Amino acid sequence: MTEDIKKYVVIAEEFSTLFAKKNELLIRCSGLGRIECKLLHILREYKSPISMNKLAIKLNVSNGRVTHLIDHLKRKELVTKYHSHKDRRYWFVKITPNGIKSVENSDKENLRIQQNIIQRIPKEKIELLFDYLNLYLETCKTVIAERENNGK
Repeated sequence: MTEDIKKYVVIAEEFSTLFAKKNELLIRCSGLGRIECKLLHILREYKSPISMNKLAIKLNVSNGRVTHLIDHLKRKELVTKYHSHKDRRYWFVKITPNGIKSVENSDKENLRIQQNIIQRIPKEKIELLFDYLNLYLETCKTVIAERENNGK
């Protein structure tokens, strides 16, 4: 392995660890698990009730797992769950005002963390940092897409 690749691997692993730690801070802040937070974000984006089947697909989990998550969030009064009016075999879920508040609090904390990071970077280096981060992101997307398309 060349020195550049070794340096890259170390830095990439550090970023991964830091992102995981930041996510843990946000989870502790909201008092919810990662997947519960993601579920609430999905419900907020939809702005209307969504079927539990669709939620399972969006979260890439089983219907049983979604049921467990929804029941947990329902006990915390963050979501409501009700039968479909057309077919009582189907359940729909909607985020409550408390659920929206929880998502907003998590978003605010995330923004505070991001602002704190950006404020610590010298102003004259911000644009250069953004340029390099965008270059890195676009390169990663290209390489991953190529690997996915080639089945490698």
